[in-house]
Amino acid sequence: MSLFDKLQSELDDRNEEGGISTVDLLELPESLRRIMRHMLRAVTMPRKDVLTLVASWPEKDRISEEELDKALKSLVHQGWLIEMGEGDLLGYRVNLRRKKGSQLSIFNTIGEKIDERMEAARKAAEEKAAQEGGEGTPPPEDE
Repeated sequence: MSLFDKLQSELDDRNEEGGISTVDLLELPESLRRIMRHMLRAVTMPRKDVLTLVASWPEKDRISEEELDKALKSLVHQGWLIEMGEGDLLGYRVNLRRKKGSQLSIFNTIGEKIDERMEAARKAAEEKAAQEGGEGTPPPEDE
């Protein structure tokens, strides 16, 4: 596999990772949902602006800085946000990539089935060659 093919494969993998779904937004706890609604409007936001935003909420809805940090880490872990920078420059960006299994899921399933059948055929050919007493030359492996 050439260097270009490896890079293209990595980019394709990244495009299939994570992302948000509006349906999933409704399943988030209220505080996380509020943060995400504001983040969706801004797309990127420094941590200090997120702190200011939460401080502007009515007192009954406000969360502590510690709870906010946990919420942001949770949103990053779930793939809703992407963490950028560190220290005073720490910020967050909304992960706008398509979630795995979206509209192309049927094609992914077909591809997986084809891969499974090809692997089963390769193994059967290897077993047949081994039973005939000769190791033969194994079929070339795709990279």
